[in-house]
Amino acid sequence: MKEWIRVKDLAVGDIVKDMAINLNVESSQKYNEFSLNLPEQFGKGSVKAYEFENGIGVVLTNYTVNKAFHFQLKKGIVHPLKIVFNAGETFFHKFQGEDDYDEIHDLSCAVLSSTPSNNHIFMIPANKTSKIFTLEINRKLFENYAAEHIPELNEFQSSLFRDVNGVNVFKHIAPYSHTISNLIDQFMNCEFEGLARKVYLDGKTHEIFAEYLRQYSDDREEKPEPSILRQYTIRGVQQAADIIEKSLSDPPTVSQLAKSVGINSKLLQQGFRSVYKRSVNEFILSKKLDKAVELLIKTELTISQITYEIGISSKSYFSKLFKEHYGLTPSTYRQKFISPSSTSA
Repeated sequence: MKEWIRVKDLAVGDIVKDMAINLNVESSQKYNEFSLNLPEQFGKGSVKAYEFENGIGVVLTNYTVNKAFHFQLKKGIVHPLKIVFNAGETFFHKFQGEDDYDEIHDLSCAVLSSTPSNNHIFMIPANKTSKIFTLEINRKLFENYAAEHIPELNEFQSSLFRDVNGVNVFKHIAPYSHTISNLIDQFMNCEFEGLARKVYLDGKTHEIFAEYLRQYSDDREEKPEPSILRQYTIRGVQQAADIIEKSLSDPPTVSQLAKSVGINSKLLQQGFRSVYKRSVNEFILSKKLDKAVELLIKTELTISQITYEIGISSKSYFSKLFKEHYGLTPSTYRQKFISPSSTSA
């Protein structure tokens, strides 16, 4: 069984207020921030909304529901342009009149523009983590804010941001960038209070919007590989690094790693250089040498045994690499840095 919730979505605070009425719970407001907690019989978690100047607001959901439910916006209204960043599990969207839902996966962003007769319908699955950060752009107010830049807008931007009467339906779904992911984290973890909080969150909201405009331009170029690293690539890099750490004696090749984490070899290398400032093979070597240091200091294994443990082809080659990296041979390093307790062990 699925639950239905219908809200107006004129200003972002209305989303929280209408949800509170539908769920029969209290909502709260402090300055420009609105929030509610889900009732236990419905699920657990919260919905928050933030209203800023210039027609830009934020809706932040972080909850799990007991039953799948549809979230439908009111028909006959020009709804804000939505830029939806999914940091949780997959949820679904369609416009009224469409037969099938589109999936919006983890680490994906959807730009959604409805018309008064084709309003949004979201479906949130049961027992899944819904963690969604949405930029809500009132295009009439935003057009006033951006008036001096209107002549500079490209065809896409003009058709989307100047559609103040909601004439055009638009949907674009693509992975979002590592930079946007970090900015969203900074927004959600803000520790400021009062005016400083409002200024900080307003600034982060505009940063996220600016980064998305840059990313969308990158998407539109349709290059074989995007020039802006997406967050799913960074996640793949981190998964690959974990695999390497667990298999130092016989690590997989770059192509094997790329296949394991679901991204191609070129993107994997690009991601490693971005995150770790080195190639995949340079990362593997550095981890091998880190492990060698640990074994030299904490065990009584011979240099030959350590060479075998970290998967290097020969003792002489290991010694050469170790000296290049640390400026000392393995034996000298052990003599210099081994602790008295290790000697007596």
